[in-house]
Amino acid sequence: MHCQILYRDSASQLSYGRAFVPVGYDQLRPLFWNGDDEDGIGQAVPELSFSRLSETLKKFSKDTRLVNDPAKLKQMLYSSELMNADAVRYSVLPLGESDERRVQSLRTLILLLFEMKADDQAMSNAVASIIEADKKFADDAFDFNIDEFLNRHDQLKQQQIQLNQIEKERSRFEKLQGDYQAYQTLLRSQHDFAAFRDGVSNALQDIGAKRKAAVEAFNEQNETLRHVLQVLKKLEQESSGLKGEIRSADRRIKQAEQSQKDGDLLVSQYGR
Repeated sequence: MHCQILYRDSASQLSYGRAFVPVGYDQLRPLFWNGDDEDGIGQAVPELSFSRLSETLKKFSKDTRLVNDPAKLKQMLYSSELMNADAVRYSVLPLGESDERRVQSLRTLILLLFEMKADDQAMSNAVASIIEADKKFADDAFDFNIDEFLNRHDQLKQQQIQLNQIEKERSRFEKLQGDYQAYQTLLRSQHDFAAFRDGVSNALQDIGAKRKAAVEAFNEQNETLRHVLQVLKKLEQESSGLKGEIRSADRRIKQAEQSQKDGDLLVSQYGR
């Protein structure tokens, strides 16, 4: 059991050093926070400085280490010398080789796990897999698995971005789909109208042809009727003339009959 305390390196305002202390957090907490107050909340220890803190930490154990050298930090944090208690006292993840590439890959993996909000079990499984891979494949297994994991993560991240973009455009797509369906309906209506127009045009042509034939037949019958009417008028005129002749003949017949009666009367008178 040990604790690591990060502090601002006095050599640079942009870097941090680490204090490694082989004691539990409960022993160190009073150095930073005073919990004895009326509300039970506590407050920060006044006039806290690293120089004062480092002196107190060294008093806790002779194995306390203050480190700000990156090479020394990598050696302490990733040491795999399991037979050497001093070497692995502060090791958080034993690596077969603590070169820059492996350390950077490990950092990236841990950041990704935090970014993915992985639970404790997922973190434990990932760390266990790294250690096991490093034991079985001394040279390249660990690097290969990390690279594959990172590539897969990048792919999934890109897919997530694409899916988010698709989801963002869902309402626009649904509107476009509705407009397209309306367009298809109008297009079908246009085709139906074109078929109707062609049908009407063909019907008009057929009606025009029939009308023309009917007009020609009407004109022909009208000419025949006019000829008949002319003949009938002529016959009526002739009939009227014949009627006049008949009336004249009737008058002559009546005159002849009257003359015959008169003659018969005279004959009868003179015969006596």
